Amino acid sequence: MKPSFRLIIVFLFVSISVSGQLKTFMENGKYGLKKDDGSDSLALHAEYDSIIPRHNEKHEYYWIASKGKSKSLYERFNGNIIIKNQKVIYYDGKGTLQVLDSLANRRLFINEKERTDFQKYSSFREIPRDLDPDMPNIDKYEIKKDTVYYYWSARSREDRYRSGKQALPKGTSNAVLINNEKKLLEESEWEDSGGILYTVPDYYLSTSYIILKKNGKYGVWNFMDEKQTLPYKYAKITSYYNYILLEKKGLKTFYPNIGKTPKYKNIEPYIANFARFEYPNGKKGWVDRSGKEYFDGE
Repeated sequence: MKPSFRLIIVFLFVSISVSGQLKTFMENGKYGLKKDDGSDSLALHAEYDSIIPRHNEKHEYYWIASKGKSKSLYERFNGNIIIKNQKVIYYDGKGTLQVLDSLANRRLFINEKERTDFQKYSSFREIPRDLDPDMPNIDKYEIKKDTVYYYWSARSREDRYRSGKQALPKGTSNAVLINNEKKLLEESEWEDSGGILYTVPDYYLSTSYIILKKNGKYGVWNFMDEKQTLPYKYAKITSYYNYILLEKKGLKTFYPNIGKTPKYKNIEPYIANFARFEYPNGKKGWVDRSGKEYFDGE
């Protein structure tokens, strides 16, 4: 029996107070790591096709080294191995790593002491946190009967607050916003740059999307563009705020990550970058947020 992928989530706590860092070098067409302290001491032999630095919000770096289809992760300062010979290493830039290897199909957590546990990892929130509607940078949406009302906070110092309303398409019902509710508060994160405040959204779905039912089927309508985003042909649509679960004839998919055509018998919600899936023929694996699939045993 072939082994299947498991998902490993690695929490990294690497001290930035350690003296000395590393740099890449090339030898005979392969990459390695040396000390960047003037000594050029060897830290990792030149045997990799590529070595790429990745850093988190605190600018702490890690090295992802690739050799063929295998990937390994090394510490920034001394080149100590964190985890090696894996199929996929995904780093979210905030200190969390997800790894697909060729062992059992389970989610495995590894802490800074390399001990493992199997507690459910659930700190990745796909829905907005509770917000105060009186905060100055809050966008507000509400569906009342057959109309959606919106109120947008200012996007810059020159911009004014905007509000308006839009009638829903005739013959539709069961209207909800991308949080599956009639009301939605969305926080606009402002960054001050050259006197202009830029909005930095932390979602992938437009807040102008509305899930509607028509003639017994569900679809998605964009009330700002007044255009149909998804046709009324699905048995059920559930929003996960960053993506939408589409169901039709007993099959499922995630939009926009995977596509508009349901194909999985089962699919679990994303945890960070990966979601677990199963095809009707029993084939299982993981799919990332770009829709790339990794099958068990391959």
